[in-house]
Amino acid sequence: MIKKFVHDEVIPVAGKYDKTGEFPWEIIKKAHANGIANVQIPTKYGGLGLDLISDTLIAEELGYGCTAVGTILLASDLAETPLIIAGSDEIQKKYLSRMIDEPLVASYCVTEPGAGSDVSATRTKSEKKGDEYIINGTKMWITNGGYADWFFVLTRSDPDPKASAGKAFTAFVVDGDAPGLSRGKKELNMGQRASDTRAITFEDVRVPAKNMIGAPGEGFKIAMKTFDKTRPMVAGLATGLAARCLDEATKYALERKTFGQPIAHHQAVSFMLADMAMNLELSRLITYRSAWEVVRGATTSYYSSMAKCFAADTANLAATNAVQIFGGNGFNSEYPVEKLMRDAKIFQIYEGTSQIQRLCDGLKELRKKARKFCREEVMPKAAYHDETGEFPWDIVKKAHAEGLMNPGITKEYGSVCWIDSVSLEIPFSLCGSELGPLGGTLIDEEFGYGCTGIGNIFMSNDLAISTLKIAGNEKIRKNYLGRMTQEAILGAFAVFEPQAGSDLTRIETICEKSGDEWVINGSKMWVSNGDHANWYFVLCRSDASPTAPPTKAFTAFVIDADASGITKGKRQMNLGQHASDIRGITFENVRVSDDNVVGPQGEGFVVAMRALDRIR
Repeated sequence: MIKKFVHDEVIPVAGKYDKTGEFPWEIIKKAHANGIANVQIPTKYGGLGLDLISDTLIAEELGYGCTAVGTILLASDLAETPLIIAGSDEIQKKYLSRMIDEPLVASYCVTEPGAGSDVSATRTKSEKKGDEYIINGTKMWITNGGYADWFFVLTRSDPDPKASAGKAFTAFVVDGDAPGLSRGKKELNMGQRASDTRAITFEDVRVPAKNMIGAPGEGFKIAMKTFDKTRPMVAGLATGLAARCLDEATKYALERKTFGQPIAHHQAVSFMLADMAMNLELSRLITYRSAWEVVRGATTSYYSSMAKCFAADTANLAATNAVQIFGGNGFNSEYPVEKLMRDAKIFQIYEGTSQIQRLCDGLKELRKKARKFCREEVMPKAAYHDETGEFPWDIVKKAHAEGLMNPGITKEYGSVCWIDSVSLEIPFSLCGSELGPLGGTLIDEEFGYGCTGIGNIFMSNDLAISTLKIAGNEKIRKNYLGRMTQEAILGAFAVFEPQAGSDLTRIETICEKSGDEWVINGSKMWVSNGDHANWYFVLCRSDASPTAPPTKAFTAFVIDADASGITKGKRQMNLGQHASDIRGITFENVRVSDDNVVGPQGEGFVVAMRALDRIR
């Protein structure tokens, strides 16, 4: 139904509204009549009461048709969400019910000239006078500002600049016709021109105390919870736009011919389309995951921020590629992709920039800790280790003690202390931090700033660990991951060979079954941490047939570094990253227990590829 509505009612007129900047009331009225607007409003107030997964799917379809129209409807959802979260029954009945009864729009009135991604910098103030509050201040970039029937408004109620954000702000619902409320002129924006964005000024606006959302001082928390619930919808809009870009680009690439064939058949263009398709599906996955996390009641900042950030970046890259594939026609307003490119940019800005999403919640503290460590412990010693080539064990040990190693190891393989990926107030100690790939990436970025040679040591260790996380049995995980949390030791990814670098299907190291053991023979090259690893992840050919598919021809093992038959080659003298240790490792009749097979027999190639995908 949504798809049909978008194709019948939105796409045919989207270009017209983009050119004129006219507010698309006709579409909004039809969306309201078809039950597409305000779908999250509870059934007791006349709504459908749909969950966020459904709302996100609707947003994706709307984004495919026109993100400006989608933004108008989503802005109303954004305003309604804090009322659903914390509004009194009286407020919910009064303001949510009217959204069902009439085709109205509402606004989320939070952003200010000096308070965009940093909501805590809000200066609009509210003062209690009897049973009313007096609001003064100016809001900026308010979507639906010129047409909103009512506004959700965040104000500073505690003038003390040192007051914590969690207690300094109070939220209200304010009628659009309240005396003292004035609406600025419509902003002329780069994209999403059909949506209405403008400043809203409050000059001694009197609001009844009963219009407060939540308790006094809790407005900031409510606003943040709202973003957690609505960012998946924003990600849905961006994902829809990316899907439209892919469809338009694919259609054009199959029709446009150069050198006697469709440009889609040229490898350069086909690779662009392939990348667009891969990113689109990844965007869908993280967007749906973030919505599902909200529905199941989990802590959501991590996934909602990640979804919004990734989907926004995906939409912008997809739009850029679509314009490029269209060539000169892509630059022409008679074709749809230039509008898509203009519309895409705002996704990296509103509801928190892509940069602020990357620093959500506890990840800010994680980066701060990693940055401090790298500036105090890594940078002062980087030149010494580069000049001497001495392995930086002192830095490795300190990083382990600070909890900056092994960020992906889950808590069951560490000690009782666990660093929560959202709130990092718990002290770091020798335990699995379970921070996930984003946390690990932030740590790697800081090590890269300090010294990539030292950073490579930790990244190579993480690569080896990833294989055991992906496919190691419980015994392997407990043994090898457990020891990583207890001691400052390293793992190594022993996969590459002289003739098998990017093409791992050419691996010649072999393994042969012998009773309940495997016998391994062969040589690996470019093994980071080779001389200092406590254990190796090793990929071997287990099916000698050259026609065997890679997904069934290789078996992986975890092997202790002191196993009989292992010899370590001399350290390679490389152009750069002199602090890291890279060398060849030879396996000569190395016997490995059946228990040390990582993943099912024959599926080692798949395990290695998945680990590389994660570490990249």
